[in-house]
Amino acid sequence: MTIYFPMSLAASALEAIVKARQRTGVRFVSTPGCCNLDSVRACIVRFSCTSLWIRMPFIYPFSCGSLHNEFPGQYHTTESIDWIWLGNSLDIFEEYIDEYISAHHPESIDVVLFDSMTGRLFQDDGTGEVEVHLKRAVLNYNLEHWNNACATLLNTEEIGWPQVVANTVDYHPYLAPHLEKYVRTPPRRIVDLGCGLGQTARSLALRYPDAQVIGIDASEAALEVARHHFRMDNLHFLTGNIGEMLPFPDGSVDLAVSINALMYGPNQPATAHEVFRVMHDQGVLIHYSRMLESHMFWDFPMSFAGPTLFQLNAIDWIAAGREYGAKTIIKDSPDMKTRFPGFFFASKSDAFSEAYSTGIDAERASGSTAYRPWNSHALMVHAGFLQDSTADLENPAYLDRLDQALPRICECNPSMMDAAIMAWNTTFTTLDLCPEAKDFLRLSLPLSHETLAAVILAP
Repeated sequence: MTIYFPMSLAASALEAIVKARQRTGVRFVSTPGCCNLDSVRACIVRFSCTSLWIRMPFIYPFSCGSLHNEFPGQYHTTESIDWIWLGNSLDIFEEYIDEYISAHHPESIDVVLFDSMTGRLFQDDGTGEVEVHLKRAVLNYNLEHWNNACATLLNTEEIGWPQVVANTVDYHPYLAPHLEKYVRTPPRRIVDLGCGLGQTARSLALRYPDAQVIGIDASEAALEVARHHFRMDNLHFLTGNIGEMLPFPDGSVDLAVSINALMYGPNQPATAHEVFRVMHDQGVLIHYSRMLESHMFWDFPMSFAGPTLFQLNAIDWIAAGREYGAKTIIKDSPDMKTRFPGFFFASKSDAFSEAYSTGIDAERASGSTAYRPWNSHALMVHAGFLQDSTADLENPAYLDRLDQALPRICECNPSMMDAAIMAWNTTFTTLDLCPEAKDFLRLSLPLSHETLAAVILAP
């Protein structure tokens, strides 16, 4: 293994190396040189239960699982890959190097104190390099909150639900234009995946009185509220987790809808295949989902080496749909936008939140339905009769996706651009990156270099 330290950290790095040599007895061989990214040994990091991957050495602090809420694994003990240290702090170095030595008992470790960086981390998952699989921890951040409120909701009229708990919205009015456009024949079986308190399922049952509507949710407490308040002959509620086997025969569902729930499937490709399995070949799947792209965009550069918070990965759904003969369109839905940016790292800043909210209002006013990477959510429609318009979201190479997303800041309205600049600089500062990290990002994201130079990479 070779550890690359920038010259700006030379003094503290050499001190840490001396201590590690005394503590472990391992010989460290340090030399000055260049960090050529073309020759740095990397691994293929696969984000389990999704198609995403990235080719990466271990890079501190980008590769540290503590930054990735739903991919908490580390891979600094992986053999046959190199380390690049780009954080100003070496506090964690002692722990990391001891864990590596305990795992592999090397006789010596090479250390390069570099004064320049060249090359690029090429992205190719067919290189035969070692693979690392980071396990996803699926977290439903709303479930406990809802469960605690459901006892009150049982005895509260629907109109008063928003005063008890958040996310008590009947989304049918927002879905109605899309139902009108894409549902071509009267559906016989309709499924609401992640139906929550049942309001949208209720409205679908009213809209399609000849259809059987089934709402499925993981929260039995929420379904108890739904069953208590919404009693209709053509409406039923079932307990089930997103991603589990659905209790329907192949091809038996004419319309499936879901609001911000499909990303909770623990295995995205498997979840998508199960949903498409039950869809009729003339059926339509419509869902409004939090998008992975938005966390790549807003949490940069914290998001450089992987998702900071996993949300729906469009390619898993596009690919599964194609196998079942469905095509996909992805669009923004201005009426459904939320002005609350609390799911992004920079949301702790009032200035960011204000700029983000103003940017959202400007996008609503424009009426644009084009999906852009800064949109936190997207409306996705899957059906056999659609035209495929999703090529820019179909690349499973994470770093390439990131490099394509960042330059699109130039398409933002002024307030959204201000929010992005604040967000990127906030996370850059929070990571406490050394000056050489700017060269690393410039080399690793060639499509984004001009954009980043104007935002965070200026000297």
